Amino acid sequence: MYAVYSGDATNAGSSSPPITFSVQKGVPQVSVSAPATTPADQQVSVTASVTGDPGNPQLPFPTGVVEIWDALNGGAAQLLASQRLTAYTPGTVVYGARLKFTPGVHSVYARYRGDTNWQLQDSASVQVSSSTFTLSATSFGMEAGGAGSGTVTITPGGGFMGTVVLTCATGTTTLPVGYTCSFALPHAAVGGGAVTTTVTLTPSAAATSAAKTAKAMTSLMSNPGIPLMAGLILSGLAVIAFGFVANGRNFAQLGGLAFIAVGMVYGCGGGGGGEDGGGPFATTTTLSSSATKVPIGSPVTITATVSAAGEATPTGMLRIFDDGQPVGKPVKVSGGMATFVSSSLGVGVHMLTAQYAGDSHTKASTSGLLTQSITGQVIVEITGSSNGIVQTADFTVAVN
Repeated sequence: MYAVYSGDATNAGSSSPPITFSVQKGVPQVSVSAPATTPADQQVSVTASVTGDPGNPQLPFPTGVVEIWDALNGGAAQLLASQRLTAYTPGTVVYGARLKFTPGVHSVYARYRGDTNWQLQDSASVQVSSSTFTLSATSFGMEAGGAGSGTVTITPGGGFMGTVVLTCATGTTTLPVGYTCSFALPHAAVGGGAVTTTVTLTPSAAATSAAKTAKAMTSLMSNPGIPLMAGLILSGLAVIAFGFVANGRNFAQLGGLAFIAVGMVYGCGGGGGGEDGGGPFATTTTLSSSATKVPIGSPVTITATVSAAGEATPTGMLRIFDDGQPVGKPVKVSGGMATFVSSSLGVGVHMLTAQYAGDSHTKASTSGLLTQSITGQVIVEITGSSNGIVQTADFTVAVN
């Protein structure tokens, strides 16, 4: 740099000798901010700030690129994000990012790459602890109509501590039909080590009772030493007939012979009279199955029989219900019977009933429960959640 004097009327112009000096790049102030703790794999805000000399507004503000770097558990730093700086206030440029952190202890810092006027500079590091847990469950088998249990393990990672709330049959998976799910520790406190609890699948009380009865009936039918009276096996609750009454007529005591009924006494459906030539007549509806236990995908035939108390043939519409939900379309009763064939029943214990709608000569009636067991395997998903962390695990349940 040198000075030039232009001169005047008295003095001639002249130039000074040059002098040399250097202008160094400015040293910016770089900082980074991030939460001290965060759930693993959840987006959190990380902000980098680059500031020039706030006392000299004549200086240009920093431009260029700022980067976010991360060293996990004391390892080598990895670049997480970078952005060219555009938004600024006088002397300060701020860059914000939404980032995810894997489980562990992270050392996060910002690096300003510098420009013509400002030199490269790193911020001090901040510590971010990212924690999570993993979820696993063991598969198990159970008898149709019986309960079954498996073990659920919650394993903390990255110093995770908290309460994990467990729920069952999430996502696209479902429980076996007729079953509910529960956990021994539905709210598991986790910290310092793995926690185990039990997941249990339990059938309804009606399903359990009916399944036991169906099993007992199968045993009776397979024993040639016990006489059975065809036509009085209606599947359901076991009734020991000692002079029981059916539609007002006494049956003789049969010496302990077991009649298998569907939780109903013969002739009780529909109510009302009409036996002496009047009408409409009371009806009784019963259900039977071609096989009370079949593998998934196998066809099963459900037969509904409607009997009238008087001299009338039921011809109304009848519909099958599975745990109160209709199955298929109503079918017209013909010859006192209606038949349904299905190979699409889901794995589990189905509680079937039939509802006869009646006609001009016969009254409506509803059957007792028929238990239809479908064996096979289902995949059940459970979910654990805690402070924004959500983990899932699948296990297989075999219904035998």
